[in-house]
Amino acid sequence: MARRLLAETTSLVVLVSLGVLAVWHLVRTPRSWMLFEDGDSVLLAIMRRSVEGGLPDDFWYSPVLFVQERLLYDATGLLFGLTAQQALAANAVVNVVLFGLAARFAVAPVLRTRSVWLRAGSAVLPVALLTVSVLTESSRDRGSFELASLQLLTTYYSATIWAVLVLFGLLLRYALATSVRLRAVLVVLAVAVVSMAVWSNPMVLAWVSLPAAVLLVLMATTWWRLRADRGAVLRSAVADLAGPFTVVAAAGVVFVLRRSVAFAGVEKLRPDRADQAFGTFGSAFADRVATLPGLLEVVLWAAVVAACVVALVVPGVRRTAGPGAVAVIATGALAPLLVVAFGVIGTPWTRYLQPVLFLPLVAVVLAVEALVRARRAARWDSRARRRAVTPGRSRPTLAVLGIAVAVGVPVSAGVAFPDVARASAQADPDVQCVVDWASATDRTGAGDFWTVRGVKYRLADQRQLLQVNATFGATTWLTNKHDYDGVRRASWVVLGGERPGLIAKPVDIVTSIDSVPTVPGAGAPEITRCGTLTIADWGKPVVPIAPPAEVGR
Repeated sequence: MARRLLAETTSLVVLVSLGVLAVWHLVRTPRSWMLFEDGDSVLLAIMRRSVEGGLPDDFWYSPVLFVQERLLYDATGLLFGLTAQQALAANAVVNVVLFGLAARFAVAPVLRTRSVWLRAGSAVLPVALLTVSVLTESSRDRGSFELASLQLLTTYYSATIWAVLVLFGLLLRYALATSVRLRAVLVVLAVAVVSMAVWSNPMVLAWVSLPAAVLLVLMATTWWRLRADRGAVLRSAVADLAGPFTVVAAAGVVFVLRRSVAFAGVEKLRPDRADQAFGTFGSAFADRVATLPGLLEVVLWAAVVAACVVALVVPGVRRTAGPGAVAVIATGALAPLLVVAFGVIGTPWTRYLQPVLFLPLVAVVLAVEALVRARRAARWDSRARRRAVTPGRSRPTLAVLGIAVAVGVPVSAGVAFPDVARASAQADPDVQCVVDWASATDRTGAGDFWTVRGVKYRLADQRQLLQVNATFGATTWLTNKHDYDGVRRASWVVLGGERPGLIAKPVDIVTSIDSVPTVPGAGAPEITRCGTLTIADWGKPVVPIAPPAEVGR
């Protein structure tokens, strides 16, 4: 018990430390903009500050409701007494830890080792690889092929990733279970998870499709072994499919019900734009490999996928790993095919490709174990082979590596933590300039989605800065409905800023303001430069704001 407690504690400390190191890198590069200023990333901070300011908790949403993400973000800020920006950094660390725990849950039922240290390490390896990938990412481009760092952001589907891994783990346990009672419990848990996940983000259905398909193949192999007895095949198929069918049915019901709450997300499925999607993916990938850090990340990812492929073709792996582990490894090996799938349905947003990264990172844990066991089984005689698979044995080299990681990573994180704390307490200089200017006046301003949101959540009064589109209509997209109550004109406009990787939202309500507007009869505004941002001030409310119109309902 003491050894297990020490192993679990060490694993948790290393996971937290890796999370701190990942955030430390992010806040020291231009990609910190994605964490603290990006229009999507700061949604939860805007929600928190809006409620703190006394406005009703009544927002227009996108197809994603971010239910789990919001609960986690608010809990993190409340538990540690953090500001809205500090909570974004702390939440990033928590995201990394939860990714590791979800990855461990997914592979735990098919890990052959009984060593408490190696089982605890099954959470560390995927997070270590994720952190190494994050250390190569530094672009401010929200449309880049830098997928690892998206796991640190609050609204780039981190909870959807955990849901996929947890669902995978539950369905894998279901496929391997022989007890009817255990299968019933697993189905109930899977229905609960998929219901919450679909309610928050229907994207989980697309992301879990590959693992689910592989598990169905695993079940089919069981039926094939029973092919001589048709009755047994039928009984096995009915028993095996009862659980997945129940889970799919629950997901379908929730998907239909949530259409009345927010956009259903169907507008993102545009097969007629497949050429645009493939062009976007190809361009983003080419830009990524054109840089040395990007090339190194792609090589690392390719090595992980290659390990999964090799584990599938090496003789003896399927025998030593077992069918469940083979199913997980196959999922990692086939993950690159998701690029084709999302391209065909015409979704040009690279963030939807995250399973291409995280599924191999999880599967490689089992691929490494399977390859090591297959190698031992091939080299030793039957008596030595029995000793090779005896639980609890570890080589001195592995022990030394484990100690180095358990000591070195937390020490490095301790050195990096002051930088993280300092960065999470200060805004981007350009944004802070606008915040200071706006705080010195009580007049209402406006700006587009891409420009105002990093400023908005730092203002004492959220209603002082309105989110509008290019025609200065109130935007019904990720903003509080009550921001616009009684407000029909603004006296200043903030615009500009670097917006690389900008792709239009799936509805026309989110468009950018690219130049200082001309207001008939108001004269020229006074211009204040804040680095990449510009404030155009007319001194009085002369810029008309069109009232919001309900869309997508």
